[in-house]
Amino acid sequence: MGVHHFYHPPGTAFAYGQTSSGKTFTMSGSEEEPGIIPLAVEDVFRTTKMTTDREFLIRVSYMEIYNEEINDLLTLGNQKLPIHESLEEPSVDEEISSKRHDSSETDCGFKREQLEALREKCTIMERECSLLREEKASLVEALSLSKQDNEHLSAQKEELLKELNTEKHKMKELKEEIRQFSLAFRQREGLLTSIYTKSKAIMESLNASEVSIPEVCDS
Repeated sequence: MGVHHFYHPPGTAFAYGQTSSGKTFTMSGSEEEPGIIPLAVEDVFRTTKMTTDREFLIRVSYMEIYNEEINDLLTLGNQKLPIHESLEEPSVDEEISSKRHDSSETDCGFKREQLEALREKCTIMERECSLLREEKASLVEALSLSKQDNEHLSAQKEELLKELNTEKHKMKELKEEIRQFSLAFRQREGLLTSIYTKSKAIMESLNASEVSIPEVCDS
């Protein structure tokens, strides 16, 4: 499956199968084994990068059909989308989010790299806070043992306490930002599809592997 199959008619990649057969994994995949969605996005950007005689505008919408409801997965709150009939179109999604970028600004990971960078920064700041706590403990101990440089040590202690409070505040903001990013990436086991009239569809029927059959029967 690639961008060449979808030049003219709208296209749909449709994963069908029973519970625990691997539908979500087929669509999303993992870092080691990317699924249909990341592979298709990578193919789109590879094609645009190879085409140097024109500019491209790429729009992305990401929705989920789950329990007869449609969720907009590009909003932090997973906004429910109402559907209505019209004379022009068989069905219309209202107000679905559309992310717009050019090929030089957009990354295939849907901000996964930013999320990983935030997590790494949060880990580094936790280490720095731990070092600050150790320095603070050393200063408190020094203050209790020595009275000669009391004023100097008190000033150092106050400065370190201010720095520690600042780092704690930054840590809180980072954790909240990571939480917001994680909400945007939340995926439930559902059917991700966008089927329209006159579309070209690729369907993949998936069956549970032998090791998954007991789990499927139990569910």
